[in-house]
Amino acid sequence: MSPRTLNVYGVLLDKTGQPDTPATKAHRVALLAARRAWASTEVPVGAEPAVVTGEAPSQVHEYLVARDRDNERVLACISCNHVVSGYRAHYKSGLLSYDASMGDLPGFFDPAVMLDEPFTLRQYACPGCGMLMASEVVACSEAPLEEVRFK
Repeated sequence: MSPRTLNVYGVLLDKTGQPDTPATKAHRVALLAARRAWASTEVPVGAEPAVVTGEAPSQVHEYLVARDRDNERVLACISCNHVVSGYRAHYKSGLLSYDASMGDLPGFFDPAVMLDEPFTLRQYACPGCGMLMASEVVACSEAPLEEVRFK
């Protein structure tokens, strides 16, 4: 079995090379539990809270829903509804992160071979349910990339 099949997709195969559904389900439960043990992401917050809008929750990102909570508009996990940040904040500030090996990416090589500093596959997961929300290839010294900010 390819380590990428297991590590990237979380799929276990049987002896014939077909997906083993019960084993895959058990493995994915363990993956989610492992993600919930990742470190908190260090991101400067600094954004002013957004006021409540009275609008219904709406999907604003593949894994995020904007909704009102108490007196503030927030971003929450689409899967478990865990609040990850204020609406205007860097949403990764409320996620857990892990710097994985570049070797976990299918077909990728380590950019450090051609550059002067090491790179990492940084992954971000919801602290509530462990769902993987974002991945980025960055220099190890870089802060989390801000891919979106709502106003």
